[in-house]
Amino acid sequence: MERDPKVVVYGEDVELSITGDMRGLHEHFGHDRIRNTPICEATLTGMAVGLASAGYHVVVHMMFSNFFSTGMDAIGNQMAKLRLMTGGQVELPITIIAGYGGGSANAAQHSDPAYPVLMNLGGLNVLTPSTTADAKGLLKTAIRGRNPSFLLEASGRGGEVGGVPDGEHLVPFGRAAVRR
Repeated sequence: MERDPKVVVYGEDVELSITGDMRGLHEHFGHDRIRNTPICEATLTGMAVGLASAGYHVVVHMMFSNFFSTGMDAIGNQMAKLRLMTGGQVELPITIIAGYGGGSANAAQHSDPAYPVLMNLGGLNVLTPSTTADAKGLLKTAIRGRNPSFLLEASGRGGEVGGVPDGEHLVPFGRAAVRR
């Protein structure tokens, strides 16, 4: 966000950073770039398409991947297709962050892994980092990219920290890291 003043973050309780991954952003970047929104995923996803079309790099925090289903019209019909439908004239630099999976006592409507649904739509990057270093690198690559990306955080890991490289760290898309 320091590199690019066109990066904006909004979502459900991002100012408070309830899940911890937005900690300190509101204090550092202020209300003009970090905004809480009502709980209305259809609005969040539609607004992302509009802001990105207008030249912003949009980061939307949805908290839980189950919420994608209520924002699916803009995800499936605009985000995933608009660049192709316009012959590349419209870029949509959108990054959506959400937790997924069980193990964190969030109940049925907050635990499904949504990546199988997203992977069946063309035009989207779907990211599921396995380490904190990968999470940082993939997030930076997504925000700097020109296409919609979904960064899905495993909720059961409980806000795990550690092993995050300092400074510039990017993880390219499309190259698997095989870990043992």
